Amino acid sequence: MVDRARLVPGVDLALCLRLAGDALQGEQPGCPSFLPVALRDPIERCSEFGELVPQTESWIWSLDVDRDGVPEYLMDVAENYTCDGAPGVLACGSLGCPSPLYTGRAGVWEVIGYLNVLDAPGVELLAAPSGASYGSLRGGCGGTRPCDELTYYDWDGTAYVRTAVDVRGSWVDLTPIGVRVLSRDAPLLEEPTAGAAVIDLLPAGRDVIVLGEARDRPYHYVSPCNVCASGFIQTDALEEGDIAVTQRTYAHIGRSP
Repeated sequence: MVDRARLVPGVDLALCLRLAGDALQGEQPGCPSFLPVALRDPIERCSEFGELVPQTESWIWSLDVDRDGVPEYLMDVAENYTCDGAPGVLACGSLGCPSPLYTGRAGVWEVIGYLNVLDAPGVELLAAPSGASYGSLRGGCGGTRPCDELTYYDWDGTAYVRTAVDVRGSWVDLTPIGVRVLSRDAPLLEEPTAGAAVIDLLPAGRDVIVLGEARDRPYHYVSPCNVCASGFIQTDALEEGDIAVTQRTYAHIGRSP
């Protein structure tokens, strides 16, 4: 069984903003109770420059990830609010911010994972393993299907973590994001096989962001830049050792740590 996240209808973003400083109990008409809690940090960040202002439409998703009858919520603050006077305060680069996944536990809202900006809309909940409450999440392409790159998030006992990507039928095991340098000219390929279609030819000395390793094949899945197509590079074309990675790297490709 596969469930799919749905947009929450009728959210009054202005009302939620007014309620952000209140101690809420339960749902309020027009405002899911997680939202005023989620707004407290962006309100504080924006206060130095101006005030938080609601967008005209809300983009908030709900999905019952543990199938207990109580929905969890996904929201990118920057899609729903802007900081009047300093819009960049809420920005995360050209590809947008990862969306926190909120769950309510004992009356307290907690974040149990972050989904990449293209994975959150319409994210799918797969069947849970036998005896488990949480199934894996699958997202990509802003919710449109078919999709060339589907990202999988697995439950690790406390939170959802990105573990693998299905790239046009080729599996990639995700690794901690790092930046590597090409030791030689190398083609960026659509598939992790010799003779695959070439996306681009990358020169020696080029930095690439390494996203993961092709499963059982001597290739890495890399992103040359935040507006470039990702693809496969032969592992032996990468120099050993990562360049220092900062939070800017994650924002650079719109992905969470």
